[in-house]
Amino acid sequence: MTVVQCSGGTYVDEATGETMTPGTLRSYVNISSSEFTATVTPLTEIAARLVDYYDLTPDDYAQISENVAYSFGLKDVDISTVVPLDLNVDYMDGTERGNYGLVLAALSQLQNDYEAGTTADEVIEELYYDMANNGLFTTDRVRDYYFEALENMFYNPRIDPYLGSDEDLDIFFNGVVLAPFASQVEYVDADHPDSNNFEALTVIEAFEKSTFDIVGTNLSMKMDVTLGGEPCGIYNLQAFADTNEDSKKSIMYASCPAQPVGEADLVISDNGRIEDTTTMTVVAPGSWDFSSVSSVNKSAKSVVATAEKAIGTSYVYGYVQAQAPAIDSSVSSAHTYYSDDLEVFNVAGVTVNLVDENSAVIATVVTNSEGYYEFSDVPEATKVSVIVKAEIKKTRTTADVGPEYEFSIRDNTSSTTPRKLYQLVSPQFTTLAEPGSDNSHDFLAKVGFNNDGDLISDDQRESAPFAILRTMKSAADALEKINANISMPVLNVYWSGKNIGASGDKAIGQIGTSHYSASGLMPGLYILGKADSDTDEFDQGVIGHELGHYLQDKLSYSDSPGGDHGDNAFKDASLAYGEGYGTAIGGLLSGSQYYCDVSGSQQTDGFWLWDLKNKNLDSTVIGFYSESSIVTLMYGIGTLPGKGISEFFDAVTKIKTGMHSATIYPFLNYYLEANPDVSNDVTELMAEHNIKTSNPFGIMPAGTAADPAISAEANKGKADVGADDLEKLYINLTLAEVSEPASGESAAILTPNSPTFCINRNLPGANAQNGLGMERRFTFTSNYTGRMLVGAENKLGHPMSEQTTYFSLRDEDGENAIFWNYNGPDTDKYYAAADVVGGKKYSLKLQSSNPETILNGSQCGFKVELARPAI
Repeated sequence: MTVVQCSGGTYVDEATGETMTPGTLRSYVNISSSEFTATVTPLTEIAARLVDYYDLTPDDYAQISENVAYSFGLKDVDISTVVPLDLNVDYMDGTERGNYGLVLAALSQLQNDYEAGTTADEVIEELYYDMANNGLFTTDRVRDYYFEALENMFYNPRIDPYLGSDEDLDIFFNGVVLAPFASQVEYVDADHPDSNNFEALTVIEAFEKSTFDIVGTNLSMKMDVTLGGEPCGIYNLQAFADTNEDSKKSIMYASCPAQPVGEADLVISDNGRIEDTTTMTVVAPGSWDFSSVSSVNKSAKSVVATAEKAIGTSYVYGYVQAQAPAIDSSVSSAHTYYSDDLEVFNVAGVTVNLVDENSAVIATVVTNSEGYYEFSDVPEATKVSVIVKAEIKKTRTTADVGPEYEFSIRDNTSSTTPRKLYQLVSPQFTTLAEPGSDNSHDFLAKVGFNNDGDLISDDQRESAPFAILRTMKSAADALEKINANISMPVLNVYWSGKNIGASGDKAIGQIGTSHYSASGLMPGLYILGKADSDTDEFDQGVIGHELGHYLQDKLSYSDSPGGDHGDNAFKDASLAYGEGYGTAIGGLLSGSQYYCDVSGSQQTDGFWLWDLKNKNLDSTVIGFYSESSIVTLMYGIGTLPGKGISEFFDAVTKIKTGMHSATIYPFLNYYLEANPDVSNDVTELMAEHNIKTSNPFGIMPAGTAADPAISAEANKGKADVGADDLEKLYINLTLAEVSEPASGESAAILTPNSPTFCINRNLPGANAQNGLGMERRFTFTSNYTGRMLVGAENKLGHPMSEQTTYFSLRDEDGENAIFWNYNGPDTDKYYAAADVVGGKKYSLKLQSSNPETILNGSQCGFKVELARPAI
C-alpha cells in the first residue's frame, strides 16, 4: 500500500459555491502498475487518520476504508479509486460515482450547517473522532448531524437541483441507515441467583449452562459470543431500562455451554472484531460463596455482628426527628431555611440498633409514629451507642402472610460494598441503673443549610435520607391498606449531595436526573441532591413519581422506552402512561395534589410544577400521547368520591396479566370493569382529555372522528406525505397457513399481505426514540407451535437496521417471550426468533431507537414480516 498525499489547489464548494483551498488529504492505494487511479477525499483522509491514531499498518487501511465508506452509505465502494461525480455540475444518478458525489456534497452541507468559520478540516476531525478503529461510528451523535445535512440539501438551492430521483435517494439513504455502529461492551456479568454485591460477577459454576448479562452500546443480535471457545446463544436484546434517561445503552443476554473447573474466556465479537474478552473463573458446584464476590446487587443487606443478648435493669429511649425546609409560596414554592420556618417531622418506622463498644448489636427496635424508640432490659454500666438507620422494612414470620419489603437510602458515591447506608449515630455512653436513671438520647437530623439557604456542608445534611424515607413510608402504609400481604422486592434509593443533573458516572454523582433504573449493577432509585443546582430529597412529588416507576416495574408491567419527556410533547403511549401514572400515583400515595420541585441557587428557583387536578388546563397537547393528560385523568380517577388508591392500584396491577402494552387504555378497561358505578364520571374525565376509548387495545368506536393534532397533514413536516396511522395503536397481522420448510430452505412467509405502517418524528417531542410514531404494535394469533422469525423492512423492501430496531413479544397470559438470534437462511431479512404456541394470541412491539434514520421526519410503507423457519 502506498500513501498518496495532496495539498494545495482549489475546489468549488457544493453548499455555498465559494472557491476554497482544501487542506492536506491522503489516501492509501495499492499500486501494481505504472498507471493507476488514486482518489483523495475527506473520506479517505478520515480512514488515513484512523490508521495514524490507532497506530495501525497501511495494510489495515483497506478494511478501515471499506467500513468508512459503509458508514456514509457507500457499501462496497472503493473510496480510494472510484472518482466521484461533481454535484456542482453533475446529477446524482444512483451509481457508485453519483452516490460518492452525494456524500461529498453532504459533507459540504454539514460544514455549512456548523457555526460560521468552521473549516473542512474541522469537520473531518469531528467525524473521525466519533469512529472506532475499524472505521465504524461509535455513537449516533455525529452521524445524526450527517443525516441532518442530507435532509438540508433538499433546501439548498445550489444542491437540490442535482440530487437525482427519489428512488435513487431512498436506496442511498437506506444504505446509510443499515450501516452498523461499532459496538462497545461496557461490562459482562455472570447471572447467578445468589450474588448480592455491586460489581460484575466473573465466577460461574462448572458442569451446567451459564447465563450472562452483556451491557454496552450498539449491541447486535448478530454478534458472536463464545465461552471457552464454544458458541453461546444470544437472546432478548433490549434498551437499558432507566426512566427519565435518554440512554443509548442496551442489554443483551447470552446462554453458554457448561465448562469444566478452571478458567474460560467469554469472548464477544462483532463483524469479526473482538469487542470484549472476560476471563471467567469456573468453580465446582457448591464450592463458592457467591454472596461474597463481586456480583449484581439483587438483595443487598448490611452485615452487622450480633452480640448475645444481655439482660439488665436499665433501658434506653428517645425520639428521632428531622428538619425539613418550608415552602416559600411567595417565591413560587422555593425552599426557605429560616430557622423559625423549619418543619420538624417525626422519623417513623426506621430501624434503631443498640450496639456495644465493639459495634455488636445488643437489640433492634423500630420507631413508632411519634419517632419514639425504646430498649428495655439493657445491661447497667455498659458502654453503648444508638444507631438510627435510614431504612424501613418489614419481614414475614409466616410464608405469604403479612407485608414484606425493605427500602434503604444509600450513598451511590461511597466506595463501600454495598454502598454506605445513611445513619445517625449517638456518642458512646455508659448506661445507668434503674430506678432514677436517665438514658434518654434524642436525635434531630439537621437540614444542613443556614437561614439564607447556603449549604453548611454535605455532611450536615442529615435529614435528607429520612425525608426521602418519609415519602416512601407513606406509600408503603397506603399499599399495605390495599393488600395486607403485599410483597415488594428490595429497593435501594441512592442519594448524595454530589448527585447532579449531568449524565455520566453515577459513582461520582453524575446521575442525569432523578430516575428509576431497573437494570444494571446497581438498580434502584437515583435522587438529585446537589445544592444550588437541584435538590429533590424534600420534593415529595418527585420521590413519589420515581417510586411509582419501581412499583410499576415490580408489581405491574412497564414497556416504556424511557427518555426525555415534558409538556406539549407527543410521546409514545407507553411513555405517556408510565410518566403520567408515576406522577399521579406519587400524589395519591403522598396525599398531595401538588407536584413541587425546587432547584437553583439557594433552592430558590422552585415552582409548583403541577396542580394534579388541573395539570392539563395549561397544555395544548391532549390525548393518549400526552403525559399531561394522563396525569390529570389518572389523578382525577384516583380521587373520585367513594373511590381511592385501592381501586386505582388494582387496575394498575391487572395490566401485568394481559398481552397489551402498558398504556392508558388497559388501565381504563380494568378500572371500569371493576367500578361500573363511576363510569359516567370516568367517561367525563376521558372526554376532557381527548381519550376516546377504554378498549385495552385502543380500538376506537365506529364513527369516531380522527384526531386532527396527529393527522398526516399535521405531522408531515418536510416530507411529501405524513403518517396517517398514528392514532391506531395496534395493527393486526393475519397469518397464512404454511408448512414447515425443508432443512436448508428459505423460511416460509406467514404474512404475505402484512399491512404497511408509517414512522414519524415531526410532531413536537416526537423527534426522539420515545416519540409518538417511533414504536409500533401488532397483534396476531399463532396458527402453529414452533419457532417463528420476525423482521421489518421499509417501502423498498430493504430490512430495517437491526442495531436500531428492537422487538419484544408478549403472549395473552402476560408472559414475555424470549427472542433468540437467528443464524439460518435469510439472515439478511430476519435476525430474531421466538417460540410460539398454536392458538395463542400475541402482541409484538417494534421500537425504532434512532429517529434520525427517517428521512425528512416521515416515511411510510414499512411492514413487519413473520416467517416460519426450517427446523
